[in-house]
Amino acid sequence: MAARNKGFRVSLSVSPFIEKMADKGVRFTDESGEVYEGMEGVTRLFMNNGATEIFARIATAKKKYGESSNHSLTAGLERARLAGKLGLYFNPEINPFHFYGDVGGQPGPNFDEYPEIKLSGGWFEITLDEMCEALHKFGRAVAREIINTGADVNVWDIGNEVNFGIAGVALSPSPDGFAAEHGEGWNRPAVNVDPEIGNFAPGEGDEGFASIDFLKEHIWPHEAKLINAMAEGIKTEDKAAVFSTHIATVPFTAEFAREFFVAMQKGGFGCDVAGLSFYPNNPMGPEDRLGRLFECADAIKDSTGLPVIIAEYAYPAAIVGNGFFAGWKDVTKGYPISPEGQSALLRDLCVLGAEHGINGVRPWAPDLLSPGWAEGSFFELDDKTMMATARPCMYVMRDLYGKGHSL
Repeated sequence: MAARNKGFRVSLSVSPFIEKMADKGVRFTDESGEVYEGMEGVTRLFMNNGATEIFARIATAKKKYGESSNHSLTAGLERARLAGKLGLYFNPEINPFHFYGDVGGQPGPNFDEYPEIKLSGGWFEITLDEMCEALHKFGRAVAREIINTGADVNVWDIGNEVNFGIAGVALSPSPDGFAAEHGEGWNRPAVNVDPEIGNFAPGEGDEGFASIDFLKEHIWPHEAKLINAMAEGIKTEDKAAVFSTHIATVPFTAEFAREFFVAMQKGGFGCDVAGLSFYPNNPMGPEDRLGRLFECADAIKDSTGLPVIIAEYAYPAAIVGNGFFAGWKDVTKGYPISPEGQSALLRDLCVLGAEHGINGVRPWAPDLLSPGWAEGSFFELDDKTMMATARPCMYVMRDLYGKGHSL
């Protein structure tokens, strides 16, 4: 099935942090000279520069938690309503973790706020079949809420960087991560699903991660069933639903990308769009990061026939000075870390990527101007005036594909 939006997906979207920027008094502007504030204002700025959809990452928590990102269902529904109001597509990413998970670890869900989901025991004590039944109900419940907003969903994403599993049926390459949000012991191995998961030690296998052979036997078959259960739940509310999931690429190989999406198809998940994260300043990557990405996209296209979206992307305009990403200083060959290099890489990602089956790009958190990420955003912030002015990269996709929507 082809995605409903057949053109290039300019997924230039407000992030889970836009409310945080609004609370700090940050205002945004572009070459038009107009000033935009808050979630709706910044979305209108993005629309003027080619945006075709709004994205929302949704976890099992229904309300905001903590002081960091907001992946609650409440926030997701707010974005869905805004998409309907402005005539944009809505692209939700539904996740069976309580707060957050990524390639570093996939905590299990918490369904305490879903009375229709009743389990016979703790998540890591139940069978795979019971997990699938619960995820079917979760997918249906969230889809119903989203559809009731009137939003036009173009693609339903399931999971975030699910290289090593989903919904707790997963490996834990970063065993100490996520404890602050999910609690100590979040990374219990799902031995009732597959005893071998408990015998895996982080750091084993290919490139310091799990071997592809191990994943093909002990993780991906279960993962495909879990993702498909959510998809089937969503389809009870949206019979024409289009589905995607995404994995991290750097430093993973084309073989990894190919085998993952082949395993999803073999396992029964009817994926329609393959997603890849791409952070080319990650120090773990090869010298030719863009070439590696295109190898992954080609491998997916040739083996499955699926189109590819870059589901997360950022490249900095300046060296990241502090925070979690302070060590991400590697330069992609031919693209200096500068506003010009940032813009040129995005342009080539779009133009050259089309030759490799890439039909969309989602710049990750282009509106986040907090220390440690501001360098990778699409704006330059004046700390005195709190005015964020668009960098040249803002206009790349607009100039390539035209305005996705007009005001």
